[in-house]
Amino acid sequence: MGITLTKTVILTTAALGAATSLGCNTFRPLSDDENPIRVRNEQLRIETYERDWVPVGNTGKWRINNGNPTESTEYTVTVYGSKPESNCNGVMRAPNVDVEYAIPRPSGQSPDLRTFKFAIESPNPSGGRKVPILTPSVRMTPDNSHNWKILRMEQDDIGAISHVVIGGKTCDFPGDRRVEVELCVHNCS
Repeated sequence: MGITLTKTVILTTAALGAATSLGCNTFRPLSDDENPIRVRNEQLRIETYERDWVPVGNTGKWRINNGNPTESTEYTVTVYGSKPESNCNGVMRAPNVDVEYAIPRPSGQSPDLRTFKFAIESPNPSGGRKVPILTPSVRMTPDNSHNWKILRMEQDDIGAISHVVIGGKTCDFPGDRRVEVELCVHNCS
């Protein structure tokens, strides 16, 4: 009996140590599989394991460096910890998932919103395999120097994931508790 690993993207507000409690510290992908991705609150961090974050040309987009990716068509999304009135229970599917990150401003002012768009598209302008691509609304910088690869905002402000839009469905998140959004790309149950 073999084990099938899936491509998964996890967006979470949990503390950095939560990855260990979720059992994700020993993940090893198949040769054509991407590692899970975690987006964390406080000082936004987008993390993956072993494979480097690389820019997609000079477009401002990012992807995980995977030499032989399997073509993707959509994300299978499960949301944990959203506000009950969002009605984001169960599995949702979409080719696009937008994560909104809100940075508080002084009293009476609207928060500064940053958007991180996960899409299924070809990293090559002339076409090719469609894979998960991240398009952030701000400049990002990678730290690929350790096993955990981190992509962070250059302007490293403290905030919280406030909304996730899955296709046309919006899930709202409270800023005061742990939340998680899991995006699976292949072999999703």
